[in-house]
Amino acid sequence: MVSQMVPVGRLQVATPRSMALAIRNQTEAQLAVDERVEIPARDAATAAIADNPAVTAAAASAVADAAASGALMQTTDPRTLTQVDGVDGEATFGTFGARGEPTAATLRLSDGGWSEAAEQIVRDRLRMVPIDGGGVGFSGSSGEPTALTADPATGLLTTDGADLLRESIRSPRSRINTFARTSVRVPTPSGSRPLVSSRTRLLITGDSHAQAADVPATSRWHYLLSQARPDLTLTHASMGGSTAHMVALMAGGIEPSFTLDGDTFPASGSVSATLTDPLRYRPEVPLPATAGMAITSAGEIPATLSRAANSATFLLTRTTPGSAVTGPVRFRAATWDNNAADTMLVIMGQNDQITTPGNVGPVVEGYSALIESRLALNPHALFMGLVLGGNSVPYTQVWNYNVEIDRELSRLWPEHYWSLMRWLIEDALDVVTGITPTAGDETARRSYRTPPSLLLADQIHMNAATQAAFAPRVLAELVARNLIDA
Repeated sequence: MVSQMVPVGRLQVATPRSMALAIRNQTEAQLAVDERVEIPARDAATAAIADNPAVTAAAASAVADAAASGALMQTTDPRTLTQVDGVDGEATFGTFGARGEPTAATLRLSDGGWSEAAEQIVRDRLRMVPIDGGGVGFSGSSGEPTALTADPATGLLTTDGADLLRESIRSPRSRINTFARTSVRVPTPSGSRPLVSSRTRLLITGDSHAQAADVPATSRWHYLLSQARPDLTLTHASMGGSTAHMVALMAGGIEPSFTLDGDTFPASGSVSATLTDPLRYRPEVPLPATAGMAITSAGEIPATLSRAANSATFLLTRTTPGSAVTGPVRFRAATWDNNAADTMLVIMGQNDQITTPGNVGPVVEGYSALIESRLALNPHALFMGLVLGGNSVPYTQVWNYNVEIDRELSRLWPEHYWSLMRWLIEDALDVVTGITPTAGDETARRSYRTPPSLLLADQIHMNAATQAAFAPRVLAELVARNLIDA
């Protein structure tokens, strides 16, 4: 079978939904994958894989040669993506270099043809990373690394065991996101040790519910989580008051477009910039496209985008190389590397109700942009929301919006979204210790709002007793979804 190679540049721009849409279009339109063959294909491929040292050595040698030539070594940029395509027994690996330019190398793994089923299984978005001592490793989301092998009959690139085959198509959304959960290492003549993915690095982002700064430090849910699991490393990158668009911006999930008012970039001083698209940004309702922002830069990257309204600052990186800017330009946030963690945790509350009154769609879009940008590089993410205030009045506008947003996110992202709202309303009162439920709490549950006894006096944020029950619930959710080890 001969398949059409998709230019890797297609995935370069991470505007809302564009990365996942590109993957979806590629997978559905060009590969015409039939979900009905996925499970039989998995079983057949698992049975067909044999230990073939000669093929393994040939593949390793080819990759080592490509790495030595520099074709595969543009891997230091956190935006690095890898698209795998098979054409008549060849595997073409496309990456983005540090400046965003596409690079590619083609490796002939065997003389065998590629079946459509084999293509589907091997088509995993993997991240190339250098291995100590030379060579290139293909790092999936997690798991112990194994040696690279290839089936001489199909050209299928896989690991020693069947885990990759099982896990890469376990998802109901596998036509869009088929990720490897097992790291793949290409052995090199130096015999360097495998690249290990620890499954212990958690990145927490979101709004004040992620921060949990309204209770003492030792009572915060993430502190309790770290005490229960000292093997986990937690990194915080949250900001109180954040909307879904703000979190997506900080994570690089959306790329706001600006005009630089005739100036060039990079510039020696401040450059006047104007948003060309609305960005829902608290406290504005929403931030209009004409609202001025300032971009300052001492060089090409990074730039700093700042908004004086609440002193929030985002570091931005140009997605398109070059110096002169005469038209609209998109920037991508580089505030933190959301791929440095094995798992991302995102918690969002009700801040979006301030910016999008009467409009559920933009909030769901903002959430989805962040989810899609994360899943395009790493499938390990857990999104939690929303928090419906204890004083929310049922069937009013705000109540309706939050319930509808929660239901829509649960429907769209069942594998990656967990309804914190539902847990607070339906379950938390039964597991939180140290409080005495009141008649008002039961009334709140019947009207589908958070029982007041679970919240602080502001009736928005979880109190210490609730956070003590929330921490083990998050841990259980992470383990149940196979995001961390039990």
